[in-house]
Amino acid sequence: MAGGLRELRGLRELRVLVSLRSADPLRLAEELERLESAGADGYHIDVMDGHLVPDLCMGPSVVTALRPLTRRVLDVHLLVELTHQPERLLQAYAKAGADRITIHVEATPDVAGCLRQIRALNVQAGVACFPATPLNALAPHLAAVDVVNPLGVDPRAGGAFEETTYDRLRWLAQQRAAQELPFALQADGGVWTRTRDGLVAAGADELVAGYPIFSSQDYGSAVHALRHGPH
Repeated sequence: MAGGLRELRGLRELRVLVSLRSADPLRLAEELERLESAGADGYHIDVMDGHLVPDLCMGPSVVTALRPLTRRVLDVHLLVELTHQPERLLQAYAKAGADRITIHVEATPDVAGCLRQIRALNVQAGVACFPATPLNALAPHLAAVDVVNPLGVDPRAGGAFEETTYDRLRWLAQQRAAQELPFALQADGGVWTRTRDGLVAAGADELVAGYPIFSSQDYGSAVHALRHGPH
């Protein structure tokens, strides 16, 4: 098991995961050095196959290259179809060094089976959904996951932040409390300093941000503003 998973479990405060989709792919090693110094809690890796969402990015080889460079969590978010031999893809990312693998309820008719496969690989399991997907689709899986990600932006449409995200996070937080479940709530998409307070108040434990950090001249200040607020 990679060191990033142990480190993530040991953290007590709000976690900031940096979305590497916004990083310069030719300078990833240099970027990770800066991000480690900035206090990032881990790295969010969006995997896209051109089917579930239009873009293509981040194969297992990227995770393999990143793993020796950091002991912080590598959080793999599979925005891919998992209808044919999902075990092959899940195994590839686990072998590459992922600490967590999150799948979409829209990606497979056998969400529960895929989550079991992830757990069997000794990796944290997560479940995600697009903004238009009813949260009832997540409900059967909440007891089987380590993280839940109700996306705040639909990557298929390239749209703006969905204001309903706050209510969706609150509903999931209520379900977590009512059922006494341990999963983390992840806010991913539209995470900025202007949305940060509302996301945290709604129950988010983790904030995934890319452009707000990489567009800053000072990564440390950008991470600090997300973790503690812009005040």
